[in-house]
Amino acid sequence: MDIEDTTDMFVSVTVEDGSEASEGTTLKTDTHLRSQNGRGSFNWRCIFPIKLPMKRHLMTFKIWDKDVGSRDDYISEVSLDFTAEAMVAWQNDITVKKKKDGIVKTDKIWLDCERTVKDKREVAGRILISYELVPKTAAVLAPVGNGRGEPNQNPFLPPPVGRLKLSLNPLSMFVIIPHVCLLYTSDAADDLLCVDLGGRRIIKKKK
Repeated sequence: MDIEDTTDMFVSVTVEDGSEASEGTTLKTDTHLRSQNGRGSFNWRCIFPIKLPMKRHLMTFKIWDKDVGSRDDYISEVSLDFTAEAMVAWQNDITVKKKKDGIVKTDKIWLDCERTVKDKREVAGRILISYELVPKTAAVLAPVGNGRGEPNQNPFLPPPVGRLKLSLNPLSMFVIIPHVCLLYTSDAADDLLCVDLGGRRIIKKKK
């Protein structure tokens, strides 16, 4: 955080396949400039083309504070194993979405992000994500754009709320504070693996 207790927050997402030749593919959201109270809003889709099955099916989300002129400050992270969903998608050649069980089933999942402080792990943030694995044939028939780019569909990702509006007119600068500001993600892939921080897709390729 800066002296005004604001953070220029963004999230990176890495998909690891377990191969020795690759450290994984990493994509980043845009930056929520001057986010307040540690709350960021993104609505951002990431698309990862992958081939199933892989040696490892792992997504790692890292929260960062962007700095200009120096290295970005690491805040916290969480890793998500999607082996179960990958196997169902690969064996049946179907689209698979992660569902959270409860009174109302939803494809949006809260994940606790942690960091190490004095050799102990502590929770230092939460992100709300959704993701799906999509066969290449289905992904070609219903393409989606990275981020909030076109075609912006499945789902449609509106501009994030709760961000500072910048203007040359100082009187027009203001912050809209919604009831909930989210780190939100979604996924789908040849098989596409899609993760939505707001919208992210992983596409799976069948070997």
